[in-house]
Amino acid sequence: MDDKKAKAKVEEEESKDRMSEWMNEELLNRNKNINRGYRKLEVWKEAIELFIIVRKKVKEMTGLSFKVRAQIEDSILSVSSNIHPVK
Repeated sequence: MDDKKAKAKVEEEESKDRMSEWMNEELLNRNKNINRGYRKLEVWKEAIELFIIVRKKVKEMTGLSFKVRAQIEDSILSVSSNIHPVK
């Protein structure tokens, strides 16, 4: 029985990792034909990594209401959304 729980836990973690990779690729490839110079900025890439880390941690936290969880995710996503190159 413990092996089944351990296997389920590993599968869940792998699923989360795949979701994070997909999310990262999805953000990077969205509208890639449009001039998106900010995506070349290292600070923007780090902001996306921060979003992924925070999202994983928030999902691990129990006892948070949906609204609080959504507010945290929205606020951390706004970090990368507000980065743009200065001309």
